[in-house]
Amino acid sequence: MKATRSMNKVKYTITIIAVFFFTNCYSQNYIANKNIYGKWVGKGKFNNTKIRADVGDVDFIINVNEDNIVSGTIGDAKIIDSKIMRHVTTSGKDGNTLKCKLEGKINNNSKLKRKYMKIIMYVGDKNEVSTNFFYGRRIGGVILKKE
Repeated sequence: MKATRSMNKVKYTITIIAVFFFTNCYSQNYIANKNIYGKWVGKGKFNNTKIRADVGDVDFIINVNEDNIVSGTIGDAKIIDSKIMRHVTTSGKDGNTLKCKLEGKINNNSKLKRKYMKIIMYVGDKNEVSTNFFYGRRIGGVILKKE
């Protein structure tokens, strides 16, 4: 009887900790740099010359809303169910990672297809950003201008 009661307390405690952890991690509103909000437009290229020849230039139209929801298009793919994921700091620069879930291919004529693209944006107080994107293990660069 005593062992069962103590086991129930342990299970209850573990459950409470797990619920607290998950609600705390997933319910926090991420506060991004206010200058990231708005419409960003630009062209990008893959670093790998073989992929660049296959895909060509990639058009980026990215809308970042104040509720941290990301929408728009990357090439021929539509950005769906996406948001700002986290804050990053590199070489003293503050930035944000956009995790973009894609519907479709970025180039309909290419075999290259992934579900996600990550874009790291170091905005600061500028209206133009030169940054990297990650399409699986494939890396490229893009220059985005705020409209």
